[in-house]
Amino acid sequence: MIHELEKKVQDFCTNTYPKLEVVAINSSKVAAACKLVDKSWSQSTLGSHATLYFRNFEEPNLRNRFNIEWGLSRGMPAGWHDRSEDQVKSKIHEISGLDISLDAYIDQCKEAEKLIEDFQQDILSNLETITVPTELNLNYKKISEFKLGSWASQINSYLRGNIMTRDREAVSSGKRIPSHLSLLAHSQHFSNVLIKTKDLIKTITRLIQQLETKNLGDSNQNHSDSRVQILEELVSTLIKSHEDLKNTVDKLSVPIRRKDFFATTKIQELDTLQLHHYQYDLSKLIQLCKEMNSAYESENYLSCAMIGRTILNHIPPIFNCPNFDTVANNRGSSQKQSFLKLSTSLKAIADNHLHHQIRVAESLPSEQQIDFIPEFDVLLSEIIVEIKKSQQSIQPPAQSSTP
Repeated sequence: MIHELEKKVQDFCTNTYPKLEVVAINSSKVAAACKLVDKSWSQSTLGSHATLYFRNFEEPNLRNRFNIEWGLSRGMPAGWHDRSEDQVKSKIHEISGLDISLDAYIDQCKEAEKLIEDFQQDILSNLETITVPTELNLNYKKISEFKLGSWASQINSYLRGNIMTRDREAVSSGKRIPSHLSLLAHSQHFSNVLIKTKDLIKTITRLIQQLETKNLGDSNQNHSDSRVQILEELVSTLIKSHEDLKNTVDKLSVPIRRKDFFATTKIQELDTLQLHHYQYDLSKLIQLCKEMNSAYESENYLSCAMIGRTILNHIPPIFNCPNFDTVANNRGSSQKQSFLKLSTSLKAIADNHLHHQIRVAESLPSEQQIDFIPEFDVLLSEIIVEIKKSQQSIQPPAQSSTP
């Protein structure tokens, strides 16, 4: 029966795995196309925002970016268009250069996943006829608990938790998944499927080797070693093929443009206010906001936490307060809730990363850990309001025309 297991692994590696690689190449093409289309998207999943793309799926410049804060409350912005699912898919298919339709590609992914699951069940059926020693249960358990997961779970990594907008109609419509993100989730999920499959084959091979050693005596050891060596060489070839494929995928992939942490329009407004000789120098605050956007885009989340903490320490004088705790406690109820979240949660997270010494084991921050984007957006808005109020109060009175 062990010999039957070896034959099944050899057959899968020789005949089935190459088919999976074809699907993986198609997946990399679709992912690259989706990431290009993403650059032309509104970056908002709220209602009608989710289907808006710039011009003919072109990346807007800074001036023409979709303003999520105002949404469509002032009408459709120049250059932006509501695109149907068929239009988005047609563009992705055109960019990807696939020789099959996108619907056929999705079916291809499903069929490939079924081949992998059938292979897993076939191996498990054979293992049920073998007495697996207790000390080998770990590898057996890994095989029996192997799961490919779902493409739908991949979507969550693309979506931001809270989106702040004045567009009530978009808010009332709820969130929608744009077509290009759905296809991106499918394509990147299959890339993960291929990695998991490679690990499954390695686990099965390791278990076969261990069973050979247990069930064959020393007199047959040379025979056992020869068969296992053939299997290991085949798996090594498969892994090498997987690495070559990964390099191909990396060359085809285009980095997805990350959303800004601070709205560019807010940073520009601070730049404009700086020109009016405000009593405080805003250059450091502006630079901190720009560096936060740069760190967030580069996924440098440790830097994001530390820059966020620095901003909270930097801005209290604008509110005539000695520290940010005082700023938070002196705001109205709605703002107070947002500010207190910064004052408690963000400060605690940042202080943890700033002051803890090196440990035997570390856990690096994720995007979710530093996602205080709505709260910082409210803070920046209030900073702008305070600056404008201050500038109005120090303007000289108008000259009277009365003699």
